[in-house]
Amino acid sequence: MNFIKKQDLTFQEYLNQTDIQRRSGVIVRETDCARKFSFHGSKFAAGKFYITLDINGNEITYLVHKNNSIYTIDTDGNSVALSCFRWVD
Repeated sequence: MNFIKKQDLTFQEYLNQTDIQRRSGVIVRETDCARKFSFHGSKFAAGKFYITLDINGNEITYLVHKNNSIYTIDTDGNSVALSCFRWVD
């Protein structure tokens, strides 16, 4: 279940900030994504997928884990660090 707190920003609200500030819990939905594609490559792949977000003209790819946390990735596509985004479907 996805819980949305009143103070959580949507992805569009995040982008509309005059000076974008990193905040935890920024809500990302499939409609916010430039692309969404499958995660492959390990026995731990179940429930994971990649998304690409367009942030001020820069397309950045993230890995969504089955717990709805969104992680930055390295050049091999492995999760590196928890991002400020949260997947809500």
